[in-house]
Amino acid sequence: MIDFWESSQKQKKLKSYIVAHLLKNLSFGYSKNKDIDREDLATYNAIGEKSIFSKRNEIAQKIIELAYHIYGKR
Repeated sequence: MIDFWESSQKQKKLKSYIVAHLLKNLSFGYSKNKDIDREDLATYNAIGEKSIFSKRNEIAQKIIELAYHIYGKR
């Protein structure tokens, strides 16, 4: 979008999309991790989901800030 970085409404819409996408794919991503033993998977999922869920807004904001550094300075 041409005026994306000047429009807070468009940025909020993207942020809510990122948060929804994180929550939607949260369990799926952890269950695919091959470095974790089967018996520890339930504990890992509980800790990981809680951690990401509680920081979902901060993660989305950081993604938008990183995108600005790449695409916003023109």
